[in-house]
Amino acid sequence: MTPIRTIYFLQSLSDNPYCNLALEDYLFSIEQDKEFLMLWQNRPSVIVGRYQNTAEEINREYIAENNITVARRMSGGGAVYHDLGNLNYTIIVNEGSDTLDFSDFARPAVRAMKKFGVEAEFSGRNDIVAYPDPDMAETFCFSEENLPRKLSGCAQLSRNGRTLYHGCILVNSDTEAASAALRPNPAKYESTAVKSVRSRIVTLADLADRPVDAAGFAKVLKEEIAADFVGLTAGPAADAADFAEFAASRKSGESAESSGVSRILVPYELSSEAEAEIAKLAEEKYSTWQWNYGFYGDYKVSRIKRFDFGTLTVSLTAEEGIIKDLKISGDFFAKKDLSGLEEILSGCPIDSSLKSVLDAADCSSYIAGLKAEDLAGLIS
Repeated sequence: MTPIRTIYFLQSLSDNPYCNLALEDYLFSIEQDKEFLMLWQNRPSVIVGRYQNTAEEINREYIAENNITVARRMSGGGAVYHDLGNLNYTIIVNEGSDTLDFSDFARPAVRAMKKFGVEAEFSGRNDIVAYPDPDMAETFCFSEENLPRKLSGCAQLSRNGRTLYHGCILVNSDTEAASAALRPNPAKYESTAVKSVRSRIVTLADLADRPVDAAGFAKVLKEEIAADFVGLTAGPAADAADFAEFAASRKSGESAESSGVSRILVPYELSSEAEAEIAKLAEEKYSTWQWNYGFYGDYKVSRIKRFDFGTLTVSLTAEEGIIKDLKISGDFFAKKDLSGLEEILSGCPIDSSLKSVLDAADCSSYIAGLKAEDLAGLIS
């Protein structure tokens, strides 16, 4: 007889990416005897992959101006944009990557999209795509309009026979903000971090045959995931009747395959102790500059910009997000030796504290007309 396996369901009430990523980490790393389905949404944010150099993935100026949060997740893959028009789902099961692949987890999302009239398909390594016009799918043409658009990206992490899969679905996200936030400022980088491959994107709302929002799609997605990964879907809670029906089928000799029941979906509530651990993890790991920027920040960069006082070029090497070597050059006229300013910047983290350092250094005493915010922007 196939044992009953419980999938615990929870929908995060937070839109804080640090808290949601910490919650994922807790469910995967701490609650190792349980399997989970989690639905969640983030306020405007960029979520970078575990092995990416954050500086290469984002448009710092746009992100700062629009109050967009930057966070690093625990899985690999590329950077993605989240907002409240984006629905994220996480499935955690006690099966290794040798028995599961991305398509296993993407299949329910594809079916859910089709219920809204969108003919989507799993494509490549980790994307769900759709053609703007389904008729174009059969047309062999190099026109940009005929290319499939990305509706969802996903990532996966396996450890000790346990797999975490999460996908982000563009239901009615701000695609212009996504494109702007994920486009780094012009620069030449050399690093070993994994770079994102930019794809043309589209939202489910753009293609659906009826209005759809994240809340409405979440209900359908939950049902489709349950169909694949649960077999028996309890409503607000798994009640005694559900278990009685299952037990009766077992006594009658009905096989697990014919009954289709191997798991049940039940609500999961975090204990106060768990909430405290998750809050601590969010504060001490996921919200820190070291994790989000410094973790994989080894790179070389050269940037150039024209100012009223002349052209300024900054070339630097950073290790773990800390400036190790920096040279300033250009066709400007210096008031004193720039080595003093370069020495001040050596050892500084490439974050918002740069402007304060440069304010204290009095940039204009080195180059007339140079403002602290201008040099800080060029560096970061």
